[in-house]
Amino acid sequence: MFADSKVVKGAPYSAKAVTETVQTLANGAHITHTRTDTVYRDSEGRTRREQAFDRIGPFSVGDQPRQIVFINDVVTGTRISLDPAQKSARKMTGG
Repeated sequence: MFADSKVVKGAPYSAKAVTETVQTLANGAHITHTRTDTVYRDSEGRTRREQAFDRIGPFSVGDQPRQIVFINDVVTGTRISLDPAQKSARKMTGG
């Protein structure tokens, strides 16, 4: 979720990141899951990733996907996760 290990300055962008996984069942049937995240980077190297989760591992998160926002502020050394549905935020520093 906070996979940004290299700081890239002066190259801002925004993009859609599509991840598709295919699970093959014992009977040969396939289950395909597609997730689209939105990612951003500003000119100082700070990044933001907006992810929607419909499950965590084998567990469903409910009827609607759960949106979580991850911000990596390399300028201040702060990482923030936002949960809009719960109206909560978690801030981590260092590390």
